[in-house]
Amino acid sequence: MEDARGRRLFSDLNHAFKKDPLIDEYDFLPVKEPQNNASPLLLVEHKLGLELWSVRLLFQYAYTRLLTWRDRNCHSPFLDPQELCHLSRAVLLINPDCYTAWNIRKELTESGDLPLTDDLRLGCLILTKFPKSAETFSHRRWIFQKLLEHCLSSSNDSSASTEASTDNGGLLCMEGIDIALGPDASVLQNCADGSLGRRRHTVLSLESSRLLAENLQQELSICERAADKYASNYHAWTHREWIVQYCFNSSLQVMLAELDRTRTWTLKHVSDHSGFHYRQFLLSNISRQAARLHRQYAMSVSSLLEAEYSFVCDLINSFPGHEALWYHRRFTFYAIMTSRPQPCEETRVKGDALNGAVRKSDSQKRSRLESNTVSLHIQDEVEAVEKVVNQGSEIFQKTLAKRYAEWVKQTFPE
Repeated sequence: MEDARGRRLFSDLNHAFKKDPLIDEYDFLPVKEPQNNASPLLLVEHKLGLELWSVRLLFQYAYTRLLTWRDRNCHSPFLDPQELCHLSRAVLLINPDCYTAWNIRKELTESGDLPLTDDLRLGCLILTKFPKSAETFSHRRWIFQKLLEHCLSSSNDSSASTEASTDNGGLLCMEGIDIALGPDASVLQNCADGSLGRRRHTVLSLESSRLLAENLQQELSICERAADKYASNYHAWTHREWIVQYCFNSSLQVMLAELDRTRTWTLKHVSDHSGFHYRQFLLSNISRQAARLHRQYAMSVSSLLEAEYSFVCDLINSFPGHEALWYHRRFTFYAIMTSRPQPCEETRVKGDALNGAVRKSDSQKRSRLESNTVSLHIQDEVEAVEKVVNQGSEIFQKTLAKRYAEWVKQTFPE
């Protein structure tokens, strides 16, 4: 009886996706028992609902059939790729952490029976119900690697570029790829400078470049929606870091845009440390490209750090008692202090003794001046925090301020 009901539910699910291929959200409806003979699937305005009593039956049917096929045909060609796509989809909509179902879809993709874009669409749908699914994000990274390989293979120098862009682990090395954000971009920007060493730059075809750029931009929005649905969503934020670092090749244009975009998000989620950690990731990567930042955007790393420090201080004053804000203040203050010019080391000076003595004296004066400036900055920071301790009324805010003051004194001893 359950097998027949499961088969009917599986057929209804496939019919729903055939009727509306643009389903963008789904959930389980709190109906524990069947109330009539109508289908337990509800489809309204691209939203799919499954009555709770039917979820177990549907999963058991699809999972059993999928595993039965897997055990019997693990080394044989696919008999019915479309049915395998539907079975794996049904399983993953209910349990997205099923490794076997994802691996089957990988094989379907590599055999050409499942388009990459269809799998991206399914993953996006699953994240609306399970926004912290580690396996879903992992599969999406695999898809983007395949998508980049497809773009490279469609370029004029496909074979050479693919070989040059593969690392020892068999994954695509994307350091030499910089995807332009504009929809009309047909030529990739050359983002390498002398400090990054030699790189091979690949020009993608116009169509492939647009396809990749469109999906990457959408991926950033998907990560943000997942972070909105689940607090401190580590998997969503680390996936977003991966997209920026490997797919966008740590492009300054993208990182600056992301820094501005996540500012609004952190204003609404002041307790979410994962969001602030992502901003720290962006600032750290921007700092490694200080020369390009100044050359292309007339901006300095110190100005970005100072602005971030002011931003987090304003948040601390507006929203007292949030530990994530104080830890982010530690990062910004430490980054500011360590990015300041260090005291000049004594260098060898060729020339007469008088000229060497004058240069040594100037170096010592600069060193003392810089040391005094750093000491004053640290002293001002400690005094500002002590005011919070003495004048604040929120108990936990005072505790966090004391911890921060102790950290400053231990990290930057006089």
